[in-house]
Amino acid sequence: MCLAVYYLGKAYGFGTDELPAPQATLMKTVLDGVLDGNLRWDLVGIGAAFSILVIFFKIPPLPFAVGMYLPLYTMTPVFMGGMLRHFIEKKYGGDKSKVERGKDQGILLGSGFIAGEGLMGVVIAVIAVIISRTPRYLEIHYPSEWLGQVISAVIFTGLGWFLYSVAAKSRKN
Repeated sequence: MCLAVYYLGKAYGFGTDELPAPQATLMKTVLDGVLDGNLRWDLVGIGAAFSILVIFFKIPPLPFAVGMYLPLYTMTPVFMGGMLRHFIEKKYGGDKSKVERGKDQGILLGSGFIAGEGLMGVVIAVIAVIISRTPRYLEIHYPSEWLGQVISAVIFTGLGWFLYSVAAKSRKN
């Protein structure tokens, strides 16, 4: 793990466009504000008011907080995964053993996708360190921006359908 973080930091630097590191940036902002004496206490108060409202309305605080500070592009797959799980449990949720088996397979498959993405990020970072620049030859360039968005939406929809079919199949068996 330390080696992976080292190569990612050496290749891209933390807090950059390639490696935004929102948690680290948030902590740095708070610490700099406290140490320099210029922390925006009005924003801290607004955050405290939000947390009181969240607890008052019995909204789970951790997912709410994570959803508040992570960028939308990282939360969209999490939201879509939750929606898939909701639809599958609503359709096949009668038998508890099937629900648990399907949930375990879905978590395993999702974890594999996340681990694969993380490993590829480390591989790309190692390549970037070796060649001393970002490996642009690994990027996909489309003739127009809308074409890339359409292709991405089709692939994302296909992946969602695949996950749904795997979970539905495990529930039926």
